[in-house]
Amino acid sequence: MLTLAGLLIIALIVTLMVTERISPVVALAVIPLLGALAVGFSFEEISGYFTKGIGDVVDVLVMFMFSILFFGAMQEAGLFDPLVRYAIRVTKGSVVKVTVASAVVACIIHLDGSGAVTALITIPAFLPIYRRLGMNPLLLLMMFAGAVGVMNLTPWGGPVGRAALVIKTDPNALWHAILPAQALGLVMLLGLAVVYGYREKRLIAARGPVLQEHEHEASHEQGELPRLFWANLVITLATVAALVVNFLPISYVFILAFCVTIVVNFPRPKEQMECIKRQAPEALSLVAIVCAAAAFLGIMQGTGMIDALAKALAGFLPQFLVSHIHIVSGILGTPLDMLTSSDSYFFGVLPVTVEIARQYGVSPESVAKAMVIGNNLGKMLSPFAPAVWLAVGLTGNTFGQHIRYSFLPLWIFSIVLLLLSVAIGVV
Repeated sequence: MLTLAGLLIIALIVTLMVTERISPVVALAVIPLLGALAVGFSFEEISGYFTKGIGDVVDVLVMFMFSILFFGAMQEAGLFDPLVRYAIRVTKGSVVKVTVASAVVACIIHLDGSGAVTALITIPAFLPIYRRLGMNPLLLLMMFAGAVGVMNLTPWGGPVGRAALVIKTDPNALWHAILPAQALGLVMLLGLAVVYGYREKRLIAARGPVLQEHEHEASHEQGELPRLFWANLVITLATVAALVVNFLPISYVFILAFCVTIVVNFPRPKEQMECIKRQAPEALSLVAIVCAAAAFLGIMQGTGMIDALAKALAGFLPQFLVSHIHIVSGILGTPLDMLTSSDSYFFGVLPVTVEIARQYGVSPESVAKAMVIGNNLGKMLSPFAPAVWLAVGLTGNTFGQHIRYSFLPLWIFSIVLLLLSVAIGVV
């Protein structure tokens, strides 16, 4: 009964979120409750499971909220503007350099973990140059998607935090374990940018330049640095250093970093509260999902449904496949994210995979690392990520064109990164 109930709950949650019939918050919070009641658990028992689930995610919750506030405040202060202007100024006229620069700038901007912010800064900045040189805007979309995928391996990017929440570990510790894979991913992204830059250069030479005279280049000349630029840069670098050194909890680091940022940039208390209000919608949205996910995980694990489902699934899979289920799930991560969503993947597929792999001596940390690395490149290919639609709209292309152009190279990218991560001992 527990196996059937767990299967139905997960299938229903994934189906409703895929078809967009219900929001992730409602699906994750309500459906497990109904399922647990249906198989005979009392409200008192469910309350205990929920309380434990919430207690397990408090640190992740605080980290998500204050990382969004911190990077949002830095964005308002104009920290990234000079970096964008400089990159554009030094790469004009070179197709390969423009491709590489668009990837690098997207990586830098995505330090805040927001795909929407990365799209709003990177694409309008580079699109006029792409068009002026006759470059395909779909290449810009692919660089944006690749950069978001690699940079989302940070603990505040989303996937690492979700995975850490499921296996009940510190997001910073999980990030430290994945850091070699992230560094490798950055090198691979630059390599991909060079390869596709030269490919685009050959295509332009074959068809002749397609200069669009009606498109005027945006003025991105190197201007004055924003007020307090150097102070904000020091604060950001110190924050990243604190995360790497790990001498304080990651959530407390972001609380302190945000406090310093708003005091330096918005000295008046009224200005500080207005800054918080401007960043609040995105922070509240993510916090709501994390709280609902805590309810889902607490109930599913407390009732034993996850364990029962994992044992049942292990009985149906071939032996050679079961013992490497985390690698298989990671390889399928990109298409699974496209067909479901990050929430469905991490809160539905990951818990089951963890329990199956545990029976074969594979640690939850190894499962989480494999699935995070394998899944990340699919984030900006998923129709369930609002930032994708924003990015596609900014380039004037369609979602279908983006998928046809970027899906295969980015999926291959994710598989190669995962296999290399296994080879070097990260997974």
